[in-house]
Amino acid sequence: MADDPTPGELQRNISDLRHDLRDRHAALSQRLDTLAREMVGLPLYQAHVETARREHDELAKDITDVVARLDADQRQRSADRRMILLALFTSVLAPLTLLILQLYLRGKGTAP
Repeated sequence: MADDPTPGELQRNISDLRHDLRDRHAALSQRLDTLAREMVGLPLYQAHVETARREHDELAKDITDVVARLDADQRQRSADRRMILLALFTSVLAPLTLLILQLYLRGKGTAP
């Protein structure tokens, strides 16, 4: 029984606990008040979310437009390459082929 607290010690401990709980409650209440002042109202939050959604939709549309433009540019470059190769063939290779054919036929003696 020597380790048991006396009624006076129990009262002091309970009193200390009450003061500690009161202090913690006051601190928590102050923190909640601070957070409540910093919080944004629901209408403002909804307006912000709506604005962010609209901006996201606009950016997605812009990205789609850019991708479509890049695809069109790539198709145009591919068509330009084919056109250049065709022009090269008709302006250089075709006459060269005809010249070689003419020389070959002349060498055989069948050319006019």
